Amino acid sequence: MNLLKTKREALLEPLQAVAGIIERRHTLPILSNVLLSRTDTHIDFVATDIEIEITTSMAVDGPGEAKRITVVFNVTGKDASRQVVGQGKDLSEKGLLLVAPAPITIGAVLQIEFFLPGTRSQIKARGKVVRSAKGDEGVHEVGVQFIDLSPDDRALILDYVTS
Repeated sequence: MNLLKTKREALLEPLQAVAGIIERRHTLPILSNVLLSRTDTHIDFVATDIEIEITTSMAVDGPGEAKRITVVFNVTGKDASRQVVGQGKDLSEKGLLLVAPAPITIGAVLQIEFFLPGTRSQIKARGKVVRSAKGDEGVHEVGVQFIDLSPDDRALILDYVTS
């Protein structure tokens, strides 16, 4: 996963602003690091020695890569009136890769449902097919981008893929 792709010089100023508080041989190793967290518009740099915290940020262009995890789970849904059944892989808060026995047309809108593996959390979403290709062993790999996903379900997925 890429947090940021930029020139070295662009990172030096915010890193130098927070690095002065960091001790190399601290009794708590976590305090020997800088926390980076990204939003769509900026990256925050945070350092602390427990008593003092220094924070700065850096503007970035465009959204970062979605956090994604490769898991296998069953997906059911509908493409117009046709039942769609397959296995989901490469789950992210923005979409998933659906492995299906039959092709699905690019641009098709699917009503899909699945449970996050190992949980009782059922996700219901509408997704648009943005990629479709015949994969190995005659199966079809279909890229589905979520176009209607509740904020609660999006948060469940994000929590799942980052844990």
